[in-house]
Amino acid sequence: MEGDATPTPKAKKRVSLAMKPEIIPNTKTQSSTSTAKRISGSAEAPAKKSKSTDSATADPTATTSKAKKAKGKQAKGKKKNKAKKPTGPKDIPLHVPDDTPQESLFASKRKKQKKKAKKEKEETLDPAALASDIDPAQLQVDYVDNRRGPRPGEIANKLRRKELYKSQKHQKEKDKKARRRQRDMLEKQYGDAVPKPKPKTIESMRVSDGTEIAADDEEVLGDERSDEFASYFLGKTSKVLVTLSTNRPFQRTLKFVEELINIIPSATYRKRNGFPLKTIVEQASARGYTALIVVNQNMRRAESLVMSHLPSGPTAHFKLSSVVWPKDIHGTAKDTGHFPEVLTTNFNTRLGKQVSRMFQSLFPQHPEFTGRSVVTFHCQRDFIFFRRHRYIFRDTKRVGLQEIGPQFTLKLQSLQRGTFDTKYGDYEFVAKADMYVDRKKMYL
Repeated sequence: MEGDATPTPKAKKRVSLAMKPEIIPNTKTQSSTSTAKRISGSAEAPAKKSKSTDSATADPTATTSKAKKAKGKQAKGKKKNKAKKPTGPKDIPLHVPDDTPQESLFASKRKKQKKKAKKEKEETLDPAALASDIDPAQLQVDYVDNRRGPRPGEIANKLRRKELYKSQKHQKEKDKKARRRQRDMLEKQYGDAVPKPKPKTIESMRVSDGTEIAADDEEVLGDERSDEFASYFLGKTSKVLVTLSTNRPFQRTLKFVEELINIIPSATYRKRNGFPLKTIVEQASARGYTALIVVNQNMRRAESLVMSHLPSGPTAHFKLSSVVWPKDIHGTAKDTGHFPEVLTTNFNTRLGKQVSRMFQSLFPQHPEFTGRSVVTFHCQRDFIFFRRHRYIFRDTKRVGLQEIGPQFTLKLQSLQRGTFDTKYGDYEFVAKADMYVDRKKMYL
């Protein structure tokens, strides 16, 4: 130490050690530290030994605490080594943890058993199907929904809903394949005598409302002989007036009116000239017209039709959609002007029968077969599809069709007794939004 320089911490430590008197080392503490070192098995540097001996001579209690810590560490290490060793039954491999279920070890055996049972099921037929006394025409493989539990739409959790949908779809495919295999086996046994499966459509699953009628119902046939359209089927000629709901029609609306006049042979067009509809009904019935058709325009095109039978009704309102012009149909034929044959199909209720007879009364009931033209009004799920074709007999079994056009679709909105009267009219049918919530319920 020279000059005024302050001593460093190391220098201070050396000075303090030099000034202390020599102390005789305790042999007991030295032996305890040596035994602790042997147990831990740690080989320390000579410098560290000197430090430990110095501290042991300074404080005997510190050595004992360090020895206890070393023993505790050694005991912890032994516990960890013991935990790592696999324990369990001898038949389970050592690499499998204890919490693994024993069933997963034998999954391959179960798969083999399932495959074997599946093959046996495919090879064996239903004894009822193989019985010789069963009529093959009565054999029908129907779909039965065996799914249980909640539906996917009833589950709020997206992941669970997705998993349930996938599992149900997989099960449905399995059932479909099983029905297909069963049908193939029946066809091998009975051949073409097995009836073909009926496809499930909305039309085939129709919900009955109690108004369906049979084709040979005597009560309905008696009503048709005395209704307002009976005279047309006995030879009366029809005369149809076509007009518009506006005095300023657009080109597309006039084009539809032109096609309508070409479809109905006895139809003529007259301008509206601002007359109210009641006045037109009175004047048309006075001049011998048997029907009135009013084409309503919206958004520069024909939107709906009002068809009224003169002079005493009924009056029907139809929504018009899906108009396809003849030029947009591939391979169309030209109209020859012959009186067409009229077909109305799939009108199964009393309301539908009345609408179909209203369409039939617009056309002459003595068609000209030389023209070979057919007008069809086909009802399906309460939509009325209009088509017009020319046919040709290729041979005794085949018939060729060529479309004349146009195509359009009608949907009944209301049917009113009597002529057009929006305030005091007696309505037989009015279409509402809640009526078509169930798609299987139909009214025509």
